[in-house]
Parts: sequence; C-alpha cells; structure tokens
Amino acid sequence: MDVAVRMAVTPPSFNQTTAPSAITLSRNDGQDLESRPLVKQRGEDGEFEDTRNQTSRQVLDLQKQKLKDQDKHLDEIGGIVANLRYENQNFQQEVTLQNKMLDRVNDDIDRN
Repeated sequence: MDVAVRMAVTPPSFNQTTAPSAITLSRNDGQDLESRPLVKQRGEDGEFEDTRNQTSRQVLDLQKQKLKDQDKHLDEIGGIVANLRYENQNFQQEVTLQNKMLDRVNDDIDRN
C-alpha cells in the first residue's frame, strides 16, 4: 500500500474573505485620515491651507516635521515587513519538518 502525503510550502493567499472587514486610518491626534482629500487644494491666493499666514521658516519647519513623520511610518512598515519575513521563514521550517515526519510515516506504512 503506497500512501503519499505531502504538505505544500505555499503561503496562504490574501483575498477579500480573509481580509479584515473594516480598517480605520487615524493619526495619533485622532484625526481621521480617510476623510481628508488625497491631494490638497490651493486656495484662491495659490496658498495651501496649512501654510497660509506662515513665515518661510514655519513652512520649512512644517516640511521637516512631515518628513520626520514619513520616516517614522516607513520605519514602522519596515519593522512589519521584517516580522513577516521572519514568520515566513518559521512557516517554511515548520512545513519542512512536518514533511519529513510525514515521509517517515509513509515509509513506515510502506514497510508494513
């Protein structure tokens, strides 16, 4: 009796049924990011709302803060990607180990 059992090393695919049903994006200050427009509109004077009535130094400081915020978010994303990579390696090692165990079981079944 020849029985072959193997596990595939294919990670689960992402689809709408396994995705979280609702994701809310918000900043630390509680501001809802989904309600903000993706592209800011200039006012009639050609100035953006967040830089209106600010000095050049204030605008520069605002831009520096935005860059720091972006860097922080990119660092967080990098950490998440590193965690996913580590989990994937563990997953592959576990599947390899279980395949070896299944091979031993198959060998035992073939001998009997």
